[in-house]
Amino acid sequence: MSIYRVPTPSFEVRGEDYTRGAMASGEFSERIARVKKALRKLSHPCLLVVSSAPSRARSRDTLYPYRQSSNFYYLTGITRSGVTLVISSLPNERPKILSLPTDPKKTVWEGPEDSLKTLARRLGIEAIETKDIHKDLLTLSRGKDELYFENIEGTPSFQLAKSLMNIPEHNRVSQPTSFSFLERVLVPLRLKKSHSEIKQIVDALNVTHEALLETLPLIRPNRSELEVKSRLEAEMIKRGGVPAFDSIVASGKSASTLHYHRHSQKLKKSELLLMDFGAEVHCMASDVTRVFPVSGRFEGVLRDLYECVLEAQKRAIAAVRPGAKIGSVYQKAAEVLADGLVDLRILRGSRSKILKSEEFRSYFPHGIGHTLGLDVHDVGNLRGQSEPKLEAGMVITIEPGLYFPRKVGKVPACGVRIEDDVLVTPTGRKILSHQFVKELSDVEALIER
Repeated sequence: MSIYRVPTPSFEVRGEDYTRGAMASGEFSERIARVKKALRKLSHPCLLVVSSAPSRARSRDTLYPYRQSSNFYYLTGITRSGVTLVISSLPNERPKILSLPTDPKKTVWEGPEDSLKTLARRLGIEAIETKDIHKDLLTLSRGKDELYFENIEGTPSFQLAKSLMNIPEHNRVSQPTSFSFLERVLVPLRLKKSHSEIKQIVDALNVTHEALLETLPLIRPNRSELEVKSRLEAEMIKRGGVPAFDSIVASGKSASTLHYHRHSQKLKKSELLLMDFGAEVHCMASDVTRVFPVSGRFEGVLRDLYECVLEAQKRAIAAVRPGAKIGSVYQKAAEVLADGLVDLRILRGSRSKILKSEEFRSYFPHGIGHTLGLDVHDVGNLRGQSEPKLEAGMVITIEPGLYFPRKVGKVPACGVRIEDDVLVTPTGRKILSHQFVKELSDVEALIER
């Protein structure tokens, strides 16, 4: 086991200095330091181990495109595989990254990667190049009472926890006897976004917006959903991003399926097209939904339906502020949608009756939104819960919708959802996706031909 000791670099992290690109190494160093500080506050010695994501097989020996583990990327900014980060609560034990020696054969096929020494220097931590990561992790776990590990099979972090749990109590020698998922430490940190993280979300949104503008000319009768989706995602890639998730491009009845992925229909002049999409740039995601009339104009009951969902979204966004419960934000949207369903003669009765009976859920079956960050559905698990309170620094989506799998009264089979990415500020909220127009006249003008 050879150890490279490198000095801690001096980085000045100023959010206003960031330009589009990967986050500065100094911020990752600070995150590692914050984790170590959090561990030191515990009353017992502990160890946190997080590994880079394993490669995933698509079929036989063909792999999916590699995407780094969000937790590992959050702490290191490292995008390569085969690396493990170890953070100890003990003040005399510096954080370390471990990796196997470089495999010349792998380099021939996949190209060279940054050396472990280089990666460690960027983070100001120790680098350990070893022929047996598991053996070294067992050594580093000695003298610790608790292990924080990541529950991802195939990683050294998971294997360490599994091995320790399988050691009979009478054979354990100064090794962890308590095990916790590392999310207990990382979720509170990841939930609130730094200035540079917010800027990266905006960068991802700008890529997404540019991709949309290049795709709009395809929104016309007889084009296919798949053609629109393919152009949209290709334009993201051309601009240095990747789709943060499998884009949803759904016309007419297709839009009533919340996570529609068949993309087998042709666009029709009388229908609406729902597009739920977002680019990921440097592992930071965006997520926007917009609805467009294929004819170029919102008309009749579809116009009324769109206006109802838009007003519901505006009311919900206005309720976003520090201390607000996510349930209260949802409620603001539900009230407008309930009134709208009465006006459209879909439901009957008073608003209070409809809300109490939850009849509206047949047409609005999901929550108001989710957190956003390194994952599209980011940490915090706010979806569908009424108790969690919003805090400054969170980024959430606000996305009410109405869905009709079949014709109801004058409303044809369709779906309307409008989604924006919203930052909770110390005094209220800021719409990060403001460049995506959504007023009726603006949408019509955008796709006018």
